[in-house]
Amino acid sequence: MTTRTPPLLLHIEGKRVPGRDREQLLAENERLRAEVARLRAGEEPAELHQPVTAGGHLLWALNHSSPEVRLTMAGALLSAMRHSNDCFEGDHDTRLRLYKDRVARLEGALRAASEEASRLSEVSDGAGRGVALTIGFVLTQRSGGLV
Repeated sequence: MTTRTPPLLLHIEGKRVPGRDREQLLAENERLRAEVARLRAGEEPAELHQPVTAGGHLLWALNHSSPEVRLTMAGALLSAMRHSNDCFEGDHDTRLRLYKDRVARLEGALRAASEEASRLSEVSDGAGRGVALTIGFVLTQRSGGLV
């Protein structure tokens, strides 16, 4: 013969847990439902093949993942935040822009010097022509060949 457990009554090894009446259980149930709703607020469901492009997608992915996946995602987010902060503090974007400007100016100077050496090799004679050709050759033979 089987006995049916009344709804919302907690049992441990077939014994009723003392001190919990129906109103307390209903209140606890309501509190837990509100907590789940709070945790899920802002979720935007996304298909597994879609990239996470919004905060709501990230919340949905975190809330619907295993604990191991959540920990991996949290670690990746922390790592990205640290890297981003390091870049912000180091102002890498500005430094890269400055270095690119410096390279462009140096390339322009090398190009102008190479053109001048080429011009001098055409108008000079003898030793001057040899020096101009040598300088032009050296300027055009640097690594990368950008001149």
